Amino acid sequence: MELLQSPLAVTLSAWFFQGMLYMNRYELILKLLLDIFLTVCIGFIIPFAGFMSWFLAWLIAHTVNAIFNFQPIAVMRHMGVGETDPKHFIDYVSRMHDRINEKAFLQGAASYGSLSRGMFKKTTDLDIRFLMVPGIVNGVRASNFAFVERVRALLHRFPLDLYAFTLPELLSKMRRDEIPVVFYDPDGLIQRSYKEVLPFEVFRKSFVEKYDPQK
Repeated sequence: MELLQSPLAVTLSAWFFQGMLYMNRYELILKLLLDIFLTVCIGFIIPFAGFMSWFLAWLIAHTVNAIFNFQPIAVMRHMGVGETDPKHFIDYVSRMHDRINEKAFLQGAASYGSLSRGMFKKTTDLDIRFLMVPGIVNGVRASNFAFVERVRALLHRFPLDLYAFTLPELLSKMRRDEIPVVFYDPDGLIQRSYKEVLPFEVFRKSFVEKYDPQK
């Protein structure tokens, strides 16, 4: 059991699955298509032949995909590697809040985990879930947006844990006894689904007062 919880085991598991067991079907399809596309591109430039060349191509492609999809900064924080600076955290979260608002393919967005419990520490990441508008086109657009946000977080070394769901998927996967921090909820779908929610501006004001008093 300890071996399965070791940093190596956690990293290998994150590398192999890359959140696929948790993704919605649109994110999963896009993830697999990207794996296939990268494998084919790399396979044609590897100076070998046969099964081993394609296996190596897949290893490289899957690793490249993992860099953007398995949210490595968040995984590192969970393993106790590196620290989350509160000022960088709230600045990044505030910019993400602005990017999320008024996206036509999103019905809402909320953060869960330690932030919803009013806790912040050096290993904190942002556990946020997008609420997709039903439909294939909206599902694809929301999944693309989620992928772009993961890439952006990686480039900014921000610990992000992000997935997109429909409302039934969201309610089935997330704890119902938490108080979510609501980033975006124009129709009140998230608010009506929980006994209590925390509006983003209230959260942000409280966070700044507690962790960034100079701002």
